[in-house]
Amino acid sequence: MANIMLTDICNLRCPYCFANEFVNKSANEISIENFKRALDFIATEPNAKLGLIGGEPTIHTQFAELLKIVISDPRYKDVVLFTNGVKFEEFANELSHPKFHILLNCNSPKDIGQKAFDKMVANLDLMVNKYYMDDRVTLGINIYKPDFDFDYILELLKKYNFQRVRMSITVPNTSEKRDFNVKDYFSSIKPRFKEFIYATLSNDIMPTYDCNKMPTCVLTEKEMMEFNELITKRQRDREMRRLPPLPMPHVSSAINTDVVNCAPVVDIRQDLTAVRCFGLSDCTKVKISDFKSLPDLRNYYMNEIDHYAFKFGIDNECENCYRRKTLRCTGACIAFKIAEILDYKKKHGSYIKGVRDEK
Repeated sequence: MANIMLTDICNLRCPYCFANEFVNKSANEISIENFKRALDFIATEPNAKLGLIGGEPTIHTQFAELLKIVISDPRYKDVVLFTNGVKFEEFANELSHPKFHILLNCNSPKDIGQKAFDKMVANLDLMVNKYYMDDRVTLGINIYKPDFDFDYILELLKKYNFQRVRMSITVPNTSEKRDFNVKDYFSSIKPRFKEFIYATLSNDIMPTYDCNKMPTCVLTEKEMMEFNELITKRQRDREMRRLPPLPMPHVSSAINTDVVNCAPVVDIRQDLTAVRCFGLSDCTKVKISDFKSLPDLRNYYMNEIDHYAFKFGIDNECENCYRRKTLRCTGACIAFKIAEILDYKKKHGSYIKGVRDEK
């Protein structure tokens, strides 16, 4: 998948925002012309999946027109809208088209306020009960502090009988906010995280990682085996009740595997520059016009960034880690070690174009 960032504006102020380098810094939004150019570029990858992101993408002043362009484009069969759901009802006719899947960033009312939360829930109800989109809606939770609230999302998952939930442990996306011990960060989140896993699985809901998977030096093999036993138990129970099995995610997204890595997402900005992902938005900007295709751009990021991901750990224990040596674990998100990667590249004469000037 590759994403197009439609606007920098958002109608919420989430405390963890992963796109805080851009969001609400200006009223910048993509033009129709640039949107079409971005679509052309992404379509250079066969069967490419498209993501529409922001800010809050529904804030774009020509959002309905952008949706119609995508609907009429035969190159795109699967389109994911990343949204907080507050404005869904204004574009329900377009978004109910079978091409669209909704990833609803489901924030706690404690973070976004009860009014915005109630509006989001009302729109979720529209998606499920009026437009019958329940199989094309996924709720997501962003985990950003040790005592994160999840009761609200568990209630919604149960109410609408969703059998999966997307989760992401947030990563600061600017260098000055990454100055902390990464293992301590994960360890502080782990107790409540495990409670969330047990609560969802016990209710026949499969939790899957979106990104920033917890490494096995924090979440141990024994604990993952316990997750696996619970999954097996729930699957057997569903089989006995003649229910379909819970959806099993890809190994890299599963809670019960030790594979901890990722691949370039590619987020295209309004000015047709791209970044590898928002976690690395401050140091991986390039022009898509410098590349012949989306696969070429992905390979560029693989060569210039991802190639080094396994070379640098998050602490000294990573040096002799078998999983790191065998390319099973990068030691969490690359954003946590990007400063070391860039420093190494500068010292050895290999660097991303423009990084030296930006520094």
